Amino acid sequence: MFNPLKAIGEVAARLMQEAAACSQNDLAVRLREGAATLRGAVAALKRAEEAAARAMQA
Repeated sequence: MFNPLKAIGEVAARLMQEAAACSQNDLAVRLREGAATLRGAVAALKRAEEAAARAMQA
């Protein structure tokens, strides 16, 4: 089963590893990309919660 919190943690860990090896400009780009990924994961989690709530009401 998909665990969104685990996925978010894995993305954050990958970002931290990449940050250690990046120049400042590369770091800014990767952080923006990572932030977008995390926002997408949070949005997917919210959609899943809403779908589960609708399923329980049916």
